Amino acid sequence: MMFATIGRFAARRRTWVFMAAILFVVLGGVWGSGAGGVLGGGAGLDNPHGESSQANSLLAGTLGRHVADVVVMYESQAMDVDDPRFKAQVEAVVAKLPKDSYEWVESYYSTGSADFVSADRHKTYLALQLPGAVEEEQVVVYNRILPLFDAPGLTERFGGLTAVGQQFNAISNRDLARAELLSFPLLIILLLIVFRSLVAAALPLAIAVLVAVGSLVVLRIVGGLVDLSTAAINVVVILGLGLATDYALLIVNRFRRSWPPGARSRTPSYGRPPRPAVPSRSPASRSRSRSAA
Repeated sequence: MMFATIGRFAARRRTWVFMAAILFVVLGGVWGSGAGGVLGGGAGLDNPHGESSQANSLLAGTLGRHVADVVVMYESQAMDVDDPRFKAQVEAVVAKLPKDSYEWVESYYSTGSADFVSADRHKTYLALQLPGAVEEEQVVVYNRILPLFDAPGLTERFGGLTAVGQQFNAISNRDLARAELLSFPLLIILLLIVFRSLVAAALPLAIAVLVAVGSLVVLRIVGGLVDLSTAAINVVVILGLGLATDYALLIVNRFRRSWPPGARSRTPSYGRPPRPAVPSRSPASRSRSRSAA
């Protein structure tokens, strides 16, 4: 009865329901699109009860946090790290970084430590710690200073938890867009074959959009309270698309079965079973019945 009541309400006030859905998609899409910014790329990948995590917490509480959030490796096939041109490029990068964009920054040229140099002496790296108590704040700072790490004549590669998290987010968003670009046309073709109707085939896609927008809104709310991985976006979108297709199959089949046999009206019976067709009796059959009586 509950679903029948919902169905009657949606059908009788379909204009208001449609407008509310459009408004939800627009507002929810704008606000929910920021879900990726509150999700951490490495969330869920660390075991807080592991020995390394516990040791890191103890050291950070006693000695202060001394972890390099970003590691930038510079390489040159033509120059080694002792070449003045190599040194000038690396030191120029450090000089370009705003003072408020890092807690500390170290390099081979500032420490003199051989640990910063590769065995062939054609590679060295910068290590810096970003300000911010949580990974999301550090990612914002990292994105702001990322263009400043470019050193002409040198090849740079990035590492560290913050850099990996940012790259994880970028790869996740790119793969999600590619999956949707490939899956939606194939899904439309399959739905047209199954439903044999453009309107019915569009129903799963409309439901999938609503589910995706609603999921992004929920993820942004929950992501502000607990740590969630950006992989959650891929999971909810793919599951939403699959569940929307299954639900649309159920609704369309139930809608078609609700029509009375032979009826051309597209008004559903809202949960009432279709009335069986009563065959009409011709005048000849009625006269034979009277004769037999």
